[in-house]
Amino acid sequence: MTALDIWKDSRSGPTGCLAGNLVLAHIQRAVKKNMVHEKGTTFSTEACIYVCRVCTTDHYLQTDQLHFCNMSKAQYENARKYGKRVVFLFISVIGRTIHYWEVPARVVGTSLAKLSPKPSSPSCFLRIYSKSGKGSFLLSSNIGKFHKEIVLSGKNAEHFDKPSKKNGRTLNAVLYVGKGAGRKRYEGIAQSTGRKKMEVALA
Repeated sequence: MTALDIWKDSRSGPTGCLAGNLVLAHIQRAVKKNMVHEKGTTFSTEACIYVCRVCTTDHYLQTDQLHFCNMSKAQYENARKYGKRVVFLFISVIGRTIHYWEVPARVVGTSLAKLSPKPSSPSCFLRIYSKSGKGSFLLSSNIGKFHKEIVLSGKNAEHFDKPSKKNGRTLNAVLYVGKGAGRKRYEGIAQSTGRKKMEVALA
């Protein structure tokens, strides 16, 4: 599998960049189209634009919350200007599982239209939540069908909760996707240098 080194946004932190690169690699493999960086945390394939947000821990999420981020209506409109199908990719690292939702633009647009911007900025708070621990919802929209998981396995998965600051802040993770004979193994190594460059290698 071709290594990805395209999610480098310093605001995501080393853990967020690693999680993002692993999810993008998984999507790239599924759609059989090369994923490229556009700007910030926006990426694209030949046919699709992915506007991404990442939660690197569930420590600050409230009960039943699965994801929390900021999103503005201007960001939504700008994504549509690419002339491609727009997908909003919400990523959350919860325990030893990377959860992600590939939500169509029309669903996010409907939710943004119902939200009021924050007093201090034009952006809104977007929350994905479950109901009594079941399902995935964005406001009243059931987005469970857009949800996928990558399960972290092995001792090194602990780095997603407690990133190591030794040896150049190196992080390691072993991921297993799927079940049975079709299960695939990915090894991720992320290294944040002084220049905030992220290097990710996948087996």
